[in-house]
Amino acid sequence: MRKKLVSAGLTVAVAFLLVTNPVVVDAAGKITGAQIKDGTITTKDVKDQSLLAADFGSGQLPAGATGAAGPAGAPGPTGPTGPTGATGATGLTGATGLTGPAGPTGPFGVIDNQVGVVPVAPVAGAYSFLGDTTPLTITVSSRFSASISATLGTATGSVAIPRLAICTQPSGGGALTDFSNDYHQNINVTTTRAAVSLSGLSDARAAGSYLIGMCIRDNPTAFGNNDWSTGWVEAIPAANVFGRPELSAQR
Repeated sequence: MRKKLVSAGLTVAVAFLLVTNPVVVDAAGKITGAQIKDGTITTKDVKDQSLLAADFGSGQLPAGATGAAGPAGAPGPTGPTGPTGATGATGLTGATGLTGPAGPTGPFGVIDNQVGVVPVAPVAGAYSFLGDTTPLTITVSSRFSASISATLGTATGSVAIPRLAICTQPSGGGALTDFSNDYHQNINVTTTRAAVSLSGLSDARAAGSYLIGMCIRDNPTAFGNNDWSTGWVEAIPAANVFGRPELSAQR
């Protein structure tokens, strides 16, 4: 029993000397990992909660649960606008479209009246209207188109050989002018009433208002036994006149 007490006292004394001896304490502070034998440090030698994650190698610590997504960041600034591309070349001109239809014709007039007695021509070589006339107004370079019929006959059985045409006369008065190039028709008039028809297209006339109707000249004898004249007259723009070379050349 005495030996055990002596041994315990020696142990305590040695431990006290180790703890309180500065040399021993300093030596303990200078121990490095190289001086520690591998595999000798166990979990009981490590202070709880003293190690950091950096003290462990990759994959040694289990991954924690994925955290909640953070708020979206603010949009970045808009980048600068790129330069505008060069303008392309102008395309080819398309084909010309078809010509549209001709416009409407000009004013229209109707002749429908009794002819009456045809007198002897008051002036040799001058025309006088035969029966009804109709007034029409035209613009520059317009022409007249007309078709007029009349029934004529002598009262006494004598025969006349007059010259018939379609004439125009300025509404303000003046000489009668046949439609074009002395275009006329010579007829024989007897006691048998006969129908006479004339149609034609005038030369160009100055703009203005005119009277248009059938006309007669060179009748040496007055004659009656007449009936009615009927027909139509129309003003035609020059652009709508075709077919007669002498008229087309004047357009």
